[in-house]
Amino acid sequence: MIQLLRQTKWALGSCIGSRIIIFATILLSRMAFAAGKSGPLVGPEPKGTLLTVLNYWDGTWYRTIAQMGYFSDLLPWKGDFPLALACFPLYPLLIRLAAFLIPDFWIASVVVSNICFLVSAVLFDALLKLDYPDPKVGHRAITFLMFTPMSFFFSMAYTESTFLMLSLAAFLAARKEKWLIASLCGMCLSATRPPGFLIALPLFIEYLQQWRRSEPTLRTLLRPPLFFLGLIPLGLGAYMAFCRFTRGSFFASMQAHHAGWEQKLTFPWHALTGLDEFAPFYRWLFVGALVLGSALFAAGFWLRIRPSYLVWIGALMAFSLSWGSMASSPRFLSIIFPLFIVLGLITARFEGVYEWLLAASVAVLTLCTILLANGYWMT
Repeated sequence: MIQLLRQTKWALGSCIGSRIIIFATILLSRMAFAAGKSGPLVGPEPKGTLLTVLNYWDGTWYRTIAQMGYFSDLLPWKGDFPLALACFPLYPLLIRLAAFLIPDFWIASVVVSNICFLVSAVLFDALLKLDYPDPKVGHRAITFLMFTPMSFFFSMAYTESTFLMLSLAAFLAARKEKWLIASLCGMCLSATRPPGFLIALPLFIEYLQQWRRSEPTLRTLLRPPLFFLGLIPLGLGAYMAFCRFTRGSFFASMQAHHAGWEQKLTFPWHALTGLDEFAPFYRWLFVGALVLGSALFAAGFWLRIRPSYLVWIGALMAFSLSWGSMASSPRFLSIIFPLFIVLGLITARFEGVYEWLLAASVAVLTLCTILLANGYWMT
């Protein structure tokens, strides 16, 4: 254990340090700014400032599902249709399990998110060391992840840190040829968020790369580890079966998205046509995140990062834009860990840009944290 702590001290230190800075920004900003008139933080705070902020917006949904189930009257319905079905079940299940030790669901949800993020930091550090022996690349990639402009979501009652942890665990297990573990992590990922099942694509790429390095014959291709990948969609399939059993449709989750938020699957470029519905600040934020993500995706080809990482970037970016809206796109980009590897590689190669990029990221993170803390929409 001591050796593990020494090996990952940069990752752990960056993770803990970034949380302290974000929590302090939330608390201090509430002393200096008035709450937004349309935000949920107007009025009494039942659990104190920090815990209240970390549990609002989508956190209210996940916490209530964990405590009361999908069909609670405390969550919105559209007619006789529960909109809570839009939320996938693994994260509420983890909160429910944590509540056996921490009876307060407000605290349990935040503890689950922060533990998952701490584990993510350790896994990311281990994954980086497989490809980049230069510690500068790893340190900078981890730092950019910790201080990404949407980093506060990793500590909120959201699925971001759980999704990040499971995706990193799946990739790390696959790289070490532990395919059953990788597939089980992928299965859990597909029960965490809608795009989770897409991890089957990059894991299959990793499997083919390992196969080509051995004796590439049909017999060696069709080994049991290949069929382990078939476990990945089972997480999504189990939730769809639950929807079919309780609401009569395998696609009740998609129907909830459409009924509650008017979202449905469409071509990715359609998301760009709806920017006029947002205030100027959000338009700049959403477009800026998309441009930066696309630029890093292209840079990943130039820097020749692993093909599976490129597939993962492309799959998640395309999926996030395929719901006809740019809303939440910066948050969705924050869980695509290969983007931070690209940033680490760029700043290690071009020393002069590291401080500028990090300063810009921290500045936007500070601004967005202040807005979140004071009740303005940031999701």
